[in-house]
Amino acid sequence: MRVIGYCNNLVDSCQEQSAFPSSVGSFSDQYNHQINSIVQDEVAPIGASPNFRSLMDLLEKDSA
Repeated sequence: MRVIGYCNNLVDSCQEQSAFPSSVGSFSDQYNHQINSIVQDEVAPIGASPNFRSLMDLLEKDSA
């Protein structure tokens, strides 16, 4: 699940490295819970071989 890995890496990197602009760190902190919710609620049920078109449709419907 590459999407999960990218999201987790972004969050971890922003928390560990001060070289990132503060706006990136703020984004990471603000959306960490939302990212995890999307991953758990929308990505996980799709399974190990996700249909990325379906995933994008789900994400586009999320008004947040």
